Amino acid sequence: MYLRVIALVAFLAPRILPSFVLVVLGPLLAAWAAGWWLYRKAPKCEGPSPPGNPIALLPALGFLLFVAAAAVVARWAEGRFGEQGIAVLLLIMGSMDVDAAIVTAGGLPSQAIAAELAALALGGTILANMFVKLGVTLAYARGKGLAAALALGAGMAALTASLVVGWLRL
Repeated sequence: MYLRVIALVAFLAPRILPSFVLVVLGPLLAAWAAGWWLYRKAPKCEGPSPPGNPIALLPALGFLLFVAAAAVVARWAEGRFGEQGIAVLLLIMGSMDVDAAIVTAGGLPSQAIAAELAALALGGTILANMFVKLGVTLAYARGKGLAAALALGAGMAALTASLVVGWLRL
């Protein structure tokens, strides 16, 4: 998740990238260590999983509509509430779809929100998204997913600490 989001921020919201990397560097390392631990203890398997449908048109159209609506609401929030309103919007929006929050942040003018605040908002979106993934893991995998839940929790704990430190530095 962290590497993918860093790549998207670099491409879609480059002015936020340095601040964002500072927010997610520690969590990235924690998640990498937890992933390595999971990989080392995973049972060996012989063949690959069967592929799923690589082209799903309906989710792509839904994402397009969501991003368009988010862009309109972001402009409204900028005019009505300033940069704090945009940060809250990015956080709420990103809890549903991190990518849409990145696209929206990248489309905002540089004076709309400080890079540091935008980076914290995007970090918060990742944390909210991971809480959903943790819930899904615990609900569906039950005891079999405990190791994955612990690994996910390690990255989440590191991200929470990073967000708190970043918030205190604002």
